[in-house]
Amino acid sequence: STYLSILPPAISDIRRNPLLEVPSNMSAQVQSIIYDTASPVLLDFDLDMNTGFLTFVFSDVMNTATFMASQATLQNANSTNVSPVAYFTLSSAQVQSSPDYVVVIKLSSSDLNRIKFLSSYSFASTRNNTFITIQALLIKNFGGSRTYPNLGAGVPVLSIIDGNGKQVRHFTPDTTPPTLVSFALDMNALDLTLTFSETVNGTS
Repeated sequence: STYLSILPPAISDIRRNPLLEVPSNMSAQVQSIIYDTASPVLLDFDLDMNTGFLTFVFSDVMNTATFMASQATLQNANSTNVSPVAYFTLSSAQVQSSPDYVVVIKLSSSDLNRIKFLSSYSFASTRNNTFITIQALLIKNFGGSRTYPNLGAGVPVLSIIDGNGKQVRHFTPDTTPPTLVSFALDMNALDLTLTFSETVNGTS
């Protein structure tokens, strides 16, 4: 399914004689092909705690339809073998971008609030305590082929294991004030229940 057509003067010989045209209706079929079987690499990531956007930068164009949030873990150091340790494995997120080198996801409200809660444990509150590890099934590229059925639709990203966690490139701290969403008052029990837009410090 791979053919090549050439229009002059794409190539010339040493005496500047142009290559004869290879028209599309007589295109040449490829004789051999080396398929893309190299694992893509996560080069960088950014985290915005205001918007909940997590941005990944890969070495290859990625198939965003294969993204699995549960294969990424945020942690407060490149290894969980530290004290105090804090980490959180994502549960759900919504992809915000089309297939590209840069993949943007929006963390679910529950995940974002959990991360904000853990920030009081020196976790994801500054660039210095924001790292990520990923499993191979986090996302795939568009590589592979029917010649390599074990790869399926695409080649999985190279995993980043605990101990080699990657530090965030750009970190935006949470500076958005919480808002009161609703409240309920029980005059029998004398209970006042307040619901906020995000996790708050109940002892503040």
